[in-house]
Amino acid sequence: MHEEVLHVPLLIHVPGMKAAEIDAPVSLIDLAPTLLELTGAEPLRDVQGTSLVPLLRGGELPERLLLSQDCPPAGKGKGGKPILVTHSALITHRWKLLRQMVASGGVDRDGDPAFAPVDELYDLQSDPLELHDVAAEPANGGALTAARASLERMLASIEKTAEQARANHAAAPMTESLNDDLHQLGYQ
Repeated sequence: MHEEVLHVPLLIHVPGMKAAEIDAPVSLIDLAPTLLELTGAEPLRDVQGTSLVPLLRGGELPERLLLSQDCPPAGKGKGGKPILVTHSALITHRWKLLRQMVASGGVDRDGDPAFAPVDELYDLQSDPLELHDVAAEPANGGALTAARASLERMLASIEKTAEQARANHAAAPMTESLNDDLHQLGYQ
């Protein structure tokens, strides 16, 4: 989840607004708040993204953390069930923490292979190509500790939001028509 994977163009055309190239890190979760603001619609409650309209108008966004995740398959567990692991990238203007889950050699409580985090830290100001992992350098201990704590808080917040969504989903009636539509789209 280095820059060559994450740094992709995002194009937004707004009639009547001057074209601009913006180098600030943004996320796909910013699109909904941005489009709602541009159309004058009410903002969503409990949304994680931030409207990019200030950037489009030449302003700046406040310093914030961005999270990117990838869940590649990591083999099969007991009973042939696929094992998915989550790799995370926590990005600020200066730092990027990459957390990869690697096989630890042990097994988890279900008897499946266990995984442990391996963290890398990159100083994006001095190393924008992310060639030198500085996680082991004592001078960066504070930045590494802060990035790890921020990642844990973000992951806990996402899990809490997911739990709320599951509870809301469980409380919402599933009509046969909606269920059929979701199955046609590939959801199970």
